[in-house]
Amino acid sequence: MKSSLLLQRISARLGLTALSLAALAGCAPLTPNLDAQFGDSVNLLKAQQVIDVRASADTRVVRLDAAAAREAIVLYHQSFRAPTPPPGVITIGVAGGQ
Repeated sequence: MKSSLLLQRISARLGLTALSLAALAGCAPLTPNLDAQFGDSVNLLKAQQVIDVRASADTRVVRLDAAAAREAIVLYHQSFRAPTPPPGVITIGVAGGQ
C-alpha cells in the first residue's frame, strides 16, 4: 500500500514538473533572429515612399501668378462637378475608335 502511494506521489510530481517545464518552454523566445529584424520591412517601405528627404528644410516659396492660380482652382472644382466617366470593361485594349 505504501509503495503504491509513493509511486502515485512520484508520478504526480513528475507530471507536474513536466507540465511546468512545458509551460516555461512556451515563454522562451524561439526566434531571436527574426525578432531582431522585426519592423525592418515596414521601415524600408516607408523610406522608399519618400521622394525628398530634405523637403522640410526647403524654405523656398512656390509662387503662382493670379491667373494661373485661379485657373487651377476652377479646374479643381470642375473635376468634382463632372468627373470623367470610367471606361467600360469591354473597351480594354481598344484604341477608342481612332
